Amino acid sequence: MKGQKTYYSFLETVIWLLAITGIRRDELGNVPITFRAIAFWFWIFLMIISIILKMFGGQTLEEFLNGVLFGVIILTVAIKQANLIIRRKQIFKLLDDIENCLTLARADLQLVEKRSLRLKKIGKLITIYILIATGTMFAFHYVHHELTGDKTLPVELWTPYSEEGTTFTVIIYQLIIDTGATIGLIVFSALLLTAITFSTMIMDVLKKNLAEGPDDEETLETFLSRYVLAHAKLLNIIKAINVNISPMLFIETVLSSIQCCCAGYLVNFRSFHGAMYTIHFVSTLTLPGLICYLGQLIKNKNEELFDQIYDSPWYTAIPNLRRYYLMMISMSSKPLILHFRFLMTFDLERYGNVLQAAYTYVTVLKNLLS
Repeated sequence: MKGQKTYYSFLETVIWLLAITGIRRDELGNVPITFRAIAFWFWIFLMIISIILKMFGGQTLEEFLNGVLFGVIILTVAIKQANLIIRRKQIFKLLDDIENCLTLARADLQLVEKRSLRLKKIGKLITIYILIATGTMFAFHYVHHELTGDKTLPVELWTPYSEEGTTFTVIIYQLIIDTGATIGLIVFSALLLTAITFSTMIMDVLKKNLAEGPDDEETLETFLSRYVLAHAKLLNIIKAINVNISPMLFIETVLSSIQCCCAGYLVNFRSFHGAMYTIHFVSTLTLPGLICYLGQLIKNKNEELFDQIYDSPWYTAIPNLRRYYLMMISMSSKPLILHFRFLMTFDLERYGNVLQAAYTYVTVLKNLLS
């Protein structure tokens, strides 16, 4: 990755999305706390307060569980946005380290652009999915409110300062909630996808480099030295992801169980309500599934990298070069795990536990309240 930057990288898109929420660099390269970032977080936080106040004003179990469900969803977004503000400098350093590691590993520009375009396409699909989910919820709320005047749905419960919301107040209030939550989810999903996808791309580049060997411009020793440095930087990137992003993954995974519990129980209500809550139930399981899949992908890629390094002719190399191979084997032999302080690992096994916990919570709640 030499010379002037003339290729497209999804890192640029992530930086642009962060800037929408007020997290951006200034002209000097610093990442100050901006008014926009605080205002965006305060916007989301006010939604939580409003939901809590209205939740305890409800008279039925369905109203209360509605408040818990949507309150937890907005709380999750607020916590993740607060984490981004607190760790804003580390997040930008992580993005810089990813780009520097690609340069050190001499990643092919066409590969970077190809993966970035694929990631952009996936990001668009996720954005469309989030917009459809939130739009469907809004349509359910609004249409049912207009047709039946049913006060058991959140459109009545969450309309501020009145017992029964008008059409105007329902539309405005729901749009405020949906817009804030949607922006937060899109930014978080883009950051997560970028960090993991680019890390796995670096592993693929290292595998390709090891298979092809040094080019005509460098010796084998220089090649192996650069390879070890790139591999060490990759490990630091994964460590930075676990320190700065995994707290948001932990919150998302834990609170998703509560969301699934409430939505799964509410599915048992009347048919119209059941259809709406089924969409909520499926939606709350999607993001934890994506998180655990990406964690499993990192683990699998690292195992493939270890196998390729171990199968290389390191045992026939001269002692001066063999030490580089041994360092590579040592670094790749340790499992590369996406985790939160080793209290929770994110892989497909964890996702199975999330599904099992959600089913258990629904069953227990149903038995207690029946």
